[in-house]
Amino acid sequence: MSKGIPVGISVMRGSINWERFMADVPELARPAETRFRNDGLCLVGTLRKDGSPRISPCELDFAAGELLLGMMWRSRKALDLLRDPRIVVHSMTGDREGTEGDVKLYGRAVDISAADVRQVYRDAIKARIGWAPTSPSITCSPSTSNPPAISCSATTATH
Repeated sequence: MSKGIPVGISVMRGSINWERFMADVPELARPAETRFRNDGLCLVGTLRKDGSPRISPCELDFAAGELLLGMMWRSRKALDLLRDPRIVVHSMTGDREGTEGDVKLYGRAVDISAADVRQVYRDAIKARIGWAPTSPSITCSPSTSNPPAISCSATTATH
C-alpha cells in the first residue's frame, strides 16, 4: 500500500490535529470548520514538477479529529504533493465581492499511515455520500507545526 501525506497550518510550535487546533484557537478554527463543512469543497494549490502552480477542487471531511482532503490516487495534485509537499487549502469563493469571507491554510504535506484514521475517514465519506474508497487514495489533514504541515494519507478509488 502506498503512503499518504498530512498538511496543516502554523499557529503554534509543534504538531497538532484539527481537534487540538479547535481547542487552542476556536476563534479561528470554528468559523473555518463551519465554512468548509458548508461548502463541502475546497481548492487545493500545489506545485507542478516545473514549479508552476496548480489549483484543483477537492472534497473534504472532518473525522478522527482531523480535517481530511480526499484525492484520487495518482491524480496530478496527489503526485504534486508526493513530489513537493507545499500546499495551500482555500475555501470556495461564491461571489466577486467576497461577502462570505474565506479560509486559507498554508502548509507542507507529511505522511500519515494510521489505519484507524483511514478507516474513520472512509466511514465519514460513506456517511456523507453512501460510498467509500478502498486503500490507497490521498487524504490530507491539517496539523500545526513550524514550518506548517497538513496531513494526507493514501486510498484507491473504486466505483
